[in-house]
Amino acid sequence: MAEDNHAIGIDLGTTYSCVATWQADHVEILVNDHGNRTTRSYVTFTDSKRLVGDEAFNQAGRFPTNSIFDGSSELFMNVVIPRNSRIPVGMTTSVTTRYDYQESARFAIYEGENRIAKDNNFLGEFTLHGIPPAPRHVPKFNVYFDMDANGVLSVSAEDMSTGQKKGIKINGDRTKN
Repeated sequence: MAEDNHAIGIDLGTTYSCVATWQADHVEILVNDHGNRTTRSYVTFTDSKRLVGDEAFNQAGRFPTNSIFDGSSELFMNVVIPRNSRIPVGMTTSVTTRYDYQESARFAIYEGENRIAKDNNFLGEFTLHGIPPAPRHVPKFNVYFDMDANGVLSVSAEDMSTGQKKGIKINGDRTKN
């Protein structure tokens, strides 16, 4: 009887990872729970569970101290409205995708001026779904920040290719509408 010899290999990249087996003289890359051959190299721990891949990526901004990912990456941190700006104030910035063929973009809103997310105050987040798949840095989004005289912050993002918009409103007492 012939002996079955199998080997398993793991490619732990800084952006994506994959798992493969050696079977019948060829490499077979295994698919993840979503049917993809690669998984984002993100792990996030919450109080009740461990998230891996896209789920971890989507929560990393919310749990920055409990997330493991490519340490050289920034996590959505650009100062848009500088400290001591006169209100009411409105600012706009442009951003793009970080990954190839990304179909959603998560926008996390923080209060603070540190480049590291965990060193700022998390205010809220929203996700823009249905982005047409394209290589990274191709999709463009305009992100609008408006703070009214009562301290209510409205943040919205618009996909420049489709015109699709989504946003969030955060009250001056940091509650979300």
